[in-house]
Amino acid sequence: MKELEPLRMLVGRWQGKGKGSYGPFSAEMDVEERGRWLLMRQKIKIPVVGITTYVSTQIYGYDHDQLTLDFFDTAGSFHFLGNRDGDILKFDFKDSTVEKTSLYWKDGDGIAFDYVSMERDGELQKKVHFEGSWQREE
Repeated sequence: MKELEPLRMLVGRWQGKGKGSYGPFSAEMDVEERGRWLLMRQKIKIPVVGITTYVSTQIYGYDHDQLTLDFFDTAGSFHFLGNRDGDILKFDFKDSTVEKTSLYWKDGDGIAFDYVSMERDGELQKKVHFEGSWQREE
């Protein structure tokens, strides 16, 4: 399916690491094509704060001419809209209390990523940030 071509760089089994709001982490990710969708299952281990795993399921696809990302994790479900510009995939979600951005780009033989979530509760803001890279499993 040609509409999935901008997303295919994500397909594969990946191991990664990075740093985030809760400290350094390691990650495992599996992305497979399923019909007109890509299904990502991800597990992040954050040992510093005692979080054994953070698990998310993400479904990438398209709606008409717009890339989409449906993101499911412990905070709920979120429908992102996105695009690809060169080697950079960018997805955004925004409502009255939350803004989220998820970026992916080619980094040598791997994929680098940057995820930011900003939540507002009145005057208070909470930022969650993860950045790092994945390498394809052999």
